[in-house]
Formats: sequence, structure tokens, C-alpha cells
Amino acid sequence: MTALCTRSASWPVTLMLVVATFVIPVTTFREVDLGVEVFSWFATVGLTAVVLILSRVGRWPLLVPLLVASAVGARISNGIELAPAVAGGSGHVAAALLATLIIVRWRVHDAGVATLERQDDVVRVLLASVAAGLLATLTEGYLITDGAGLLSTEAVAVFAARAASVLVVVPLALTLHVRRSGRLDELVLQTSLLSLVTVLTFSPGQDLPLPFVTLPLLVWGALRFDLRTVSLQLLAFSCFVAVATAQGHGVFGSARVQAYFGREGAATLSQLFLLAAALVTLPLVVAITQRTQLLAAISTEEERFRRHFTESLIGGVFLRAEGEELVIQDVNEAGTHILGASSEDLRDRRVDTVLEPLEPDLPLTPTSLRDAGTGWRGCATVRTRAGSRVELAVAALSSGSPDRTFSAQLLDVTAEHEARRRLEAAQSLTTATLDSAACVIMVTDTSGTIVRVNGATSGITGYDHSELVGQPVWRTSIAPMERADVETLFVSPHLAGAPLVRERRGTTKAGEALRLVWSSNVVRDEVGVPSYAVLTGIDVTAERASTDLVAHLMQATLTIALIGIDTVGRITVFNAGAEHLLGYRAGEIVGQPFAQFIDPAQLLERTGSASIGEALLSVLTVHDTGLGIPEDEFQAVFDKFFRTAVAQKRAIPGTGLGLSIVASIVKAHAGTIEVSSAPGQGTVFTVHLPQAP
Repeated sequence: MTALCTRSASWPVTLMLVVATFVIPVTTFREVDLGVEVFSWFATVGLTAVVLILSRVGRWPLLVPLLVASAVGARISNGIELAPAVAGGSGHVAAALLATLIIVRWRVHDAGVATLERQDDVVRVLLASVAAGLLATLTEGYLITDGAGLLSTEAVAVFAARAASVLVVVPLALTLHVRRSGRLDELVLQTSLLSLVTVLTFSPGQDLPLPFVTLPLLVWGALRFDLRTVSLQLLAFSCFVAVATAQGHGVFGSARVQAYFGREGAATLSQLFLLAAALVTLPLVVAITQRTQLLAAISTEEERFRRHFTESLIGGVFLRAEGEELVIQDVNEAGTHILGASSEDLRDRRVDTVLEPLEPDLPLTPTSLRDAGTGWRGCATVRTRAGSRVELAVAALSSGSPDRTFSAQLLDVTAEHEARRRLEAAQSLTTATLDSAACVIMVTDTSGTIVRVNGATSGITGYDHSELVGQPVWRTSIAPMERADVETLFVSPHLAGAPLVRERRGTTKAGEALRLVWSSNVVRDEVGVPSYAVLTGIDVTAERASTDLVAHLMQATLTIALIGIDTVGRITVFNAGAEHLLGYRAGEIVGQPFAQFIDPAQLLERTGSASIGEALLSVLTVHDTGLGIPEDEFQAVFDKFFRTAVAQKRAIPGTGLGLSIVASIVKAHAGTIEVSSAPGQGTVFTVHLPQAP
């Protein structure tokens, strides 16, 4: 079961409170001149309600009979007959139960509903005290007055006593969980003064109308201390006043007042005074407590906001409006890094001297912020940081004029913007590279679906870009690979980084034969996971047709001897005509030096050479149509770092190392290099290299 109050009492404490409901009325009973018996000060209705509030609802079936028995027993102990005692005791507990239900808003199964934290709670306690007083008047008052009427002096005394009991006693039970606040020395001083003034005001023989002198001291406590302290002071003050009045002390117990109002009327006045004291202090202390809690919450929220603002990783700036200008009021550390200046240098500077919006149609002014409604968003550049880019979000904190303030969040996206720019440039370069390549280039995803083709693909295959993108690569007529080949390309670890080269036959869109040499490789991400495959196909259709034709001609003719020699003078080609005319088989000749099959005398005669070596020299001639070289500089052009006079005069770029490097290479191969030139007619370089033996 749940406790109605924040704190619930244990069984020993609860039983002690039940016993108190019996002891208090027995010890404070007195007789009235009319011969009827009433309680002249605090009735125990408030204490009975406290027992119910501090107890779990599951204990009520046992507690209610105990409380009724206590009330009935107290009345019987004071000489009241059984029947009136039972009726009065039952009405007494019923009034306390009604007050409890009103205080907890009839929600007996909800935990912690009995509180005294807001003015609504004070109103409920007041209503509970009035309801308890009325119900007690209908039951106990009727018995006491013997049916004389509910407006009789005795009935009004019963109402005032029961209402004051609830209003004074119950608040202490509702504030047991509240922590003490306020200065201890001030509390000691205020309590001492209140006690002294109360004792003097309600001392024996004192009949001056001075009770209200104590109210400022109670108000002092309500303004400076917590709810529990004020409730305890109010209860102690009320007990002292009630006891003093019952003993005939103070103005309410004086003979002069009792002679005028009667003993019951004097008691009623004292209870009404206590009601007034409670109505003055309780709402005030609750209001002050709410105000203190609100200020603490605001301070906490302000401190949290300040810490969030100061320690935030996002740049933060507070702005204030001065006419049509925005001025920086405060900036956090992240903001100083973004804006490139210290907070002292940035304060009181106009925003437009620090930031320049990138959208001219979105100026950063109070008017544009007001027109934006919910806030202003845009990009700007920091004037002291060339190429910087900052995203801003500005919102109004207060819209009242003239102290309009705004909060701006700054996010430096310079690096992201630069990275995006470089990525776009790289993509543009990739696109330009692909489109400028004179071969078929296709890019596929890991499933083998074509995601991109270059411009040359359409020219070579006849297929439009839209006809290839989105198709599996193996379903095209130029299929560079089969489906199994695609899977192998992506999953085989031994192919990582090694391009797969093969020649395949296909057809163009028009059905013409097409032969492509494909080179396929995988593009991987930063962690090595395959992302794309790049397939490059070189069109070798014409080359393959020419090669086949030459091979056919070389093997078909028998009247022409075709002999091919490589760079070192060895025979590499020996056709059927050479076999027929020279009488050698190709297998015997290919790979042999060509010089051994030539008559030396005939070779010297035909070449005009002095020796066989000279006759077999390789000659390389390079000719240009440039500025030419003067004859007097022929030998110097092969020196390191030499520049001709013409080159120096015209500031032609160069280092003078090219010809010296060529001469060194030729010399290392036992060759010679010669130059012939004339100014304005170009230059001819002739290189002679001997054949390898």
C-alpha cells in the first residue's frame, strides 16, 4: 500500500499518536456554566487527521476503529454518557476522515498526494478545516447544545475549535520532509522574540488587546524560514495561546472579555485568532517557498545554460540589436576560434565587421531576423579568414524593444566545404579523363551492374549511355566477362590489385564484329572492401584484321622472300617465299644472325663500306625545322649545361643536358653522333650504332 504523505509513520509512532488522541482531550477538559461539556481549546480532530495522513491506507481499517474508541473513551472518562459519547466520538473521527480525504483530493490509492507546496494545497487544507468544523458542528455541536441550534454560541465554539485544530496541526505533518533553511542565528533570534512577546501578551493578568503584536513576528518567520519551521512555530504558538486562554490568561481569558462574550465566546475568539494567524503565515510561507524554489530553478537553469554556452563545442554568440545593427554581446571559446579573435576583441563589435553573409539577399540585420520569424539560417565567411565558410543559425531570445537579444550558433564547415570542393574537382577530372579516353571504359558495382560508361563507349559500340547503365555487364553484346568472372574478380584475394587482362569478341549495336582487349580491376575503399570494378576495353578490331591479312600474305606468296630482323641483327621472320627461294627452313633460320647469310664482298660493294662492321651500322637520323645552330657551336652542343647563343637570347627554357646525355649513351654503345645545321634552317643529328655480334 502507498503512503499519502511523503513520509509515513511507523507502527510505534502511529500508536503513540492514537494514544495522544485520548490523553489530550482528557487533560484539557473543562466544564461550562451551562452544564454541558465542551473542549475549550484544541480539539483532537487535527491530530486524528494527522494519524490518517501519516499512515498507509492499508492500516485505515484498523486505525479508524482505534481512533473512534479513543474518542469515545475520552468522553466517557470525562463523565459523558455512553450514547452521546459514541455519537460525539464517531462524529469527531468522521470530521477528521473528511478533512483527510479533502487534503488528499480523494485519491487514497496515490502515493505522496498529501502535500503543502503550492497555494492550491493551502486552499485544500483550509477547505478541509472548514469541512471538518461543519461536520463536527452537525454531530458534536448538536449533542453539546442539546439541539439548541447550529448558530448558538456553543456550536460556533465547536466549529472554531475543530477548524483551527485542522488548520494548525495538519501543516506540520505535511512538511516533515522539508529541509531546514535560513540562518540559524536569525532563527534563534526570531524564535526568542516570538516566545517573549507571546508570553508577555498572554501572561496572567494581562487583559490588554495585544495578541496581534505577535503576528509580525510570525510573518518574519514566514518570510525567512522554511515551511516545517514555520508550521512548528505556528503549532507551538497556538498551543500556548490555547492553554493560556483555557487557564484564564491573556486578553481572551480575562474576566472582562469572558463577562462580555461568555466563556464559550472567549474560547471562540481565541480559536478565530489562531485561524487568522494560520491564514496569514501559511499562504505567505508557501508563496515565499515557491518563489525561492523558482529562483533556484532559474539560477540552476541559467548556470546550466551558461555552462552549456561556455563549454559547447559549437560556436555560440549572444547578439543585441542597436538600431539596425547587430552587436556582439558575448562569445564562447569555440566561437573565438571560429571568428579568429579573443572574446575581449569581439565584444561590442558589429557583426558585419566580423562576418560577411554569402547570400546577398539574406542580410544579417534585426529586420531580417524579425522577418524570418522562427529564426535565420545562412552561410557566411569570416572576414579575417580568406576562404572560410561558417554556417549560422540565429534565433531571438527576447523580442521586446529596445533590448532585443539574439542567440547565434556557429559551425565551421570550412574543411568540409574544401573537401567537397576537392571531391567535386576530382569527380570532374575523372569525368574529363574518362570522356577523353579513346577506349571503352565501364564501371560496375559489386553485383556486376553497370553504373557508368564513358563517351567513347557509345562511339565504339553504338550503344547509348542509357542503354548500358543499369544492365548486368554479362548481358551486353560486348560482354567483357561472364557472371562467374565478375564474382571471381570481387572475391578472389589473389587478384587484389592485379588487373585481369583478356581479349574477347563481341558485336556492336549494329551487329558488326568487335574485338576488345579488356583490362579489369577492382577499386577498394579505405578498409580494403571492394566497391567498384573498372573495365577498360581497347578496340583491336582493325589491328587484328591487318595482322591476319599480313600473316596470310606471308604464307601465301612463294615468289617473294620476306625476312625480318630485330634490333640486334637476328632473324625473326622467314616466310614461305624465303624458304622456297633460299632453300632454308624457317625453323633453322629464325634466331640466327642475319650477317652470316650474306656474301661479305657483295655487302661491301653494295654499301660502299670499308668493313663488315661499318656496313652493318644502325643509322638513326633526327631532323627538325627549328632555329638552327651556328657551325662554330657544333662541338660545344654536346657539353654539359651548354646553351646556344640563340637559345639564351630568346630565353628558351632548358638546362643544356639533353645532348650531353645522348652523346654519353651513344659513346657507351661504341657509336658516333654527328650534327649538321644552318641558322634558320633546322638541325640534323645522325647517330651510328654498330650491330651486336
